[in-house]
Amino acid sequence: MPESALCAFGRWVSTQDWADVFSISDCVLAFTTKVNSTVNLFFPLKIVRSHPNDKPCMTPRIKDLILQGQQAFSSSDHSLWRLLRNKVARAIASSKQSYYTNQVSRLKSSDPSRWWKHIKQLHGKSSSCVNFTVSHNGSILSDTRLPDFLNHFFASVSNDFTPLDYCTLPAFLPSPKQLPVFSVYEVKSKLANIKVSKAAGPDGILNRVLREFSDELAYPVTELFNRSFEAGLFPESWKQSFISPIPKTCPVQSANHLRPISLTPTLSKIQEDFAVKWLYEDIGKKIDLRQFGSIKGSSTSLCLVDLLYNWLKSLDKPGHYLYACFLDFSKAFDRIDHTILLWKLINLAFYPNDNKLLKSMTLFHHGFLLLLEFLRGLN
Repeated sequence: MPESALCAFGRWVSTQDWADVFSISDCVLAFTTKVNSTVNLFFPLKIVRSHPNDKPCMTPRIKDLILQGQQAFSSSDHSLWRLLRNKVARAIASSKQSYYTNQVSRLKSSDPSRWWKHIKQLHGKSSSCVNFTVSHNGSILSDTRLPDFLNHFFASVSNDFTPLDYCTLPAFLPSPKQLPVFSVYEVKSKLANIKVSKAAGPDGILNRVLREFSDELAYPVTELFNRSFEAGLFPESWKQSFISPIPKTCPVQSANHLRPISLTPTLSKIQEDFAVKWLYEDIGKKIDLRQFGSIKGSSTSLCLVDLLYNWLKSLDKPGHYLYACFLDFSKAFDRIDHTILLWKLINLAFYPNDNKLLKSMTLFHHGFLLLLEFLRGLN
C-alpha cells in the first residue's frame, strides 16, 4: 500500500459521516459497502500469480524481477539482463535469510517438528496432500462436482438435529444486571492488535486497513457492536464463512479424511471475543474445576497431571486395580445441540439479551467452499 494512498484513505475515514450506517436493518451491510468501495478506490486490486509448490521466500517482487530478466534476455539486452540477474540472486538470498530468521530459527529448540516442516518448504518439498481426489459411490468426483459434494457432506453432520425453536425456550425475565456496553477504547485496542498476516473473511475488509485505521474505525465499529447486542441480533453477513477442506491423513481417499476449517469476518471474531469474555465472567465460577478444555490458563498438561494423580492415588490402596477407557467423540463440536446449549445458559442465569444474541449467532451459518482444484478447473 503506497504511503500517499494510506494518507488519502485516512483523511476519508476521519471526515466520513457514519450517521446513515447505524440503521438497525442494514447497518453492517452499509458499513462494509462504504469501507470496501473506498478501499478499492485508494488501493486498487493487484493480481499476482502463485503456485502450491512455490517456496515461502518466493515473493511477487522476485517473480516480477525474474519476468523482467526474461524479457531483457529475449530482447538481447544483455547488460540489463545481467543487472536483473544479480538483483534476483540478491533478492532471493535476502528473502531466504529474512524468512529463516523471522519464522524458522526460533522453532529449532521450541518446536522441532514445525522447524523441519519449514526447512522442507525452503527446499521446495511441498505436502503430498495439496492436490487430492475424493471418490463417491466408486467414482472419482470431478473438479466441478467436488465443492458441492463436500459442502453437503460437511453440513450433513448435524442435519438430524431439530432446528432451534424459540417456543421451546422459557420467556426471559428482566435481567438483574445491566447489559455490558462496548467502549471505543476496548474496540480500538482489539483493532490495533489484529494480525495483518491473516486473510480477510467473506466481508472483504482487509485486516491491514482495520489495524492501520483503528483510531478512525473504532467509533463506527463500536456502534455496530452495541446495536447488535441491544437488538440481540448477530448480523447475517458476519455468519458467513469461507470453508477450506484440510486433509487429516495422506493420501485423501474420501470426504471423511477432510476437516473443514472456517474463515469468518474479522469483525465477527472480535465481537465473539467480547461475548465469550462476558459469558465467562458470568458462568466461570460455576464450571467444574476439573474442566480443562477451552478454559483460559488451563491446558492438557494440567489434565494429565490431575489424571496421573488420581490414578496413582487409587493404586496406592492395597488390592485395587486400575482400568482406563479412552473415548474419542467424532465431530464433537459440530454435534452440539443448540437448544440444549441455550437451556444450559439460561439455567446458569446468563444475561437475557446475550441469550437472544447467542440464539442469533447459532442460526443460519453459511459457508462458501474454497477448493484449489475447483478454481483450477474453472481456469
